[in-house]
Amino acid sequence: MDFVVELYPGVADTLSSWISHAKDSNTELRLYTAVDTGATNTRVSIGNDKEDILVAKFQADSTRQLVRCLGELGQLLSEVIPNIKDVVKGGCIAAAGRILDNGSRAEITNYLEGAENQNLLRSELPAELFPQNATLIINDLESCCYGISALNKFGTLSSFFKKLLPTASASSEPFQIGGRHYLVIAIGTGLGVGLLMSLDKNDGENLTVLPLEGGHILLSPSAPSDQNHAEEEELLAFASNLLYKSQYTIEYEDLVSGRGLELLHQFVCRKDEEAPQRCIDAAQIVRKATSEPPCDKAVKALELHYKYLARATQNLAVVLQAKGVFWAGDNQVRNGAFVDKIAADLEKELLSHPKFSWINEMPVFSQIKNFNINIAGALFIAKRQASLVQ
Repeated sequence: MDFVVELYPGVADTLSSWISHAKDSNTELRLYTAVDTGATNTRVSIGNDKEDILVAKFQADSTRQLVRCLGELGQLLSEVIPNIKDVVKGGCIAAAGRILDNGSRAEITNYLEGAENQNLLRSELPAELFPQNATLIINDLESCCYGISALNKFGTLSSFFKKLLPTASASSEPFQIGGRHYLVIAIGTGLGVGLLMSLDKNDGENLTVLPLEGGHILLSPSAPSDQNHAEEEELLAFASNLLYKSQYTIEYEDLVSGRGLELLHQFVCRKDEEAPQRCIDAAQIVRKATSEPPCDKAVKALELHYKYLARATQNLAVVLQAKGVFWAGDNQVRNGAFVDKIAADLEKELLSHPKFSWINEMPVFSQIKNFNINIAGALFIAKRQASLVQ
């Protein structure tokens, strides 16, 4: 498959204006590269010390395509900024998957299978955009955590998140965080999890990020007394057989992800005679669940999807002693009205734990406005990396 990289309209003019301003004010032009590698689209932003601009979006399904497209982008930008290698001071790539060797290597798990498609080395990134001594590859949820931390410092968190739970105190009022640990969860191709840690209870601004692979925690079953316990046992057996030939129990990510929603819909429709009904993708399921009139089976699949998000949140919050949770991502924004309608059921699921008193006042903040938090976090890290080599 051929992939074409183009600059967004207006990018060349904006970058030229930054060059002119630096020249006129006799200041050094310092630029930073931030990249968010999604399963479908990769987005690239260039920033200076005050602002940033999204310069390009392209598709890539392997690290070979990613490196080639970033190289093409570097060449395009060098036509606008001839001395680009001198002025780009730091870079960061946010990627789904394992980060190895202190951020110099990654296994990007939402790309095609195989080491040749998933392995990415910092050393193979184009020098125009990524100075080797000031570039880091980080986990995408790590980047999301840094993005939330940055929004918190700017006092703009409440522009992008609202308090969903507890339902009794749900609010869109302004808020800031600090002095506690905060869990960050995002549903996409997989289930991303990170932790914002406050190591100093008196310091509300400087939060430490701990990237996690919490989506791979094994799913805990409901209590035998739960009215839906028998159906859930059937679901877990169905999913285990479909995914692992019944050799393993399932992970939360197996149900709380795009592919997980599709699996849940297959389960809900398992007795249907119309096979095509069981093969629609996640986006179609959401549309059917949120249209008027809604499709009952799509609604049930989406309700189950969020039920297991609440249960994953419960397990992780108790273990990690989180005092607040962020449900982040564009999917959360798109499905916001649906989630609002089932908030009481999600709260009930969240508190169905022997240690419910540990989390019964824990706020869950849900994203309400589209914003590439990963790019914001990657840009923060790119600037930090640049400052370390000054």
